[in-house]
Amino acid sequence: MSTSSRYIAEQATLRAFLNCYLREVEPGIDCSHTVGPESGLPAGTDAIELPLTSHQAVLRAELDYRSLTGCHVFGRLWLCRRGEEDWRPVEPFAAVLMLVHEIYRAFCQGCVEQLRGRELELLHRLTDSYRLMAAYVEARRQHQDMNTFIAAEQAVLFGHWLHPTPKSRQGMTDWQQKAYAPELGGRFALHYFAADASLVRHGSSRTTEAPAMIMSLLGDDVRRLARTDGKLLLPMHPLQAQALLLDPAVNALLTDGRLCYLGPAGPAFTATSSVRTLYHPALPWMIKFSIPVRITNRCGAIAGTNWRRGA
Repeated sequence: MSTSSRYIAEQATLRAFLNCYLREVEPGIDCSHTVGPESGLPAGTDAIELPLTSHQAVLRAELDYRSLTGCHVFGRLWLCRRGEEDWRPVEPFAAVLMLVHEIYRAFCQGCVEQLRGRELELLHRLTDSYRLMAAYVEARRQHQDMNTFIAAEQAVLFGHWLHPTPKSRQGMTDWQQKAYAPELGGRFALHYFAADASLVRHGSSRTTEAPAMIMSLLGDDVRRLARTDGKLLLPMHPLQAQALLLDPAVNALLTDGRLCYLGPAGPAFTATSSVRTLYHPALPWMIKFSIPVRITNRCGAIAGTNWRRGA
């Protein structure tokens, strides 16, 4: 019987969060965990002990692998309440929730309402990351091709091992995940604006200027979009374009004609592991956008484009 996608995601969530907790919040105490012989489990296992003051308890995490760089692999988890002697097993995600509670009760000080708001935000991102990991693992069971550059890029299912919520994607809905999440391999066209040259700053470290680079992205649509009455084309990630079209300042430029929205055009791109960097195998450039999505605790301004040389 195969291991469930939920179980794999839960273990990955625990590993990322607990490694981050040990590094940033509480280093823990090295110990050896022993259970009774009647359990049939090995005794004297290497472990790390963490006090849970707010729960009046101690959490122990067995170490299946101890890393010199802090990328530990954890085994079973145990909890012992104050005044008790028995160590009871605890579910990985339940342990993560206890650690979140501990952060905002034992280590943080300030306005109670503000702290509760931050705790709720972290819990939301944790559950979002956990849920998306499970969805990505399940989807990957149906697709095992790892023989290309982009397949390897899109195989990063668990994210950064020292980020507490590595796969949280606030700002991207489930239906958008299917199109724009690299783990699901969606493909989509860029959206284009045409802007007065006075509104645009551009530069290039190569002999090819940025406007010419953009024209090289258009494929069969190059003739249709080349007629812009002296305006410069601006490619956008679809999520970026949707957000800009709701911005009052952008709408003012659209109204007075200094900016025109041209819609989707050109060949279909797909996202690399960074989510914001897009790839097409037949083009010499990869493009990195800012999008209105929180990725590893960052949400960039939504009106910028960076260029990278393709692989």
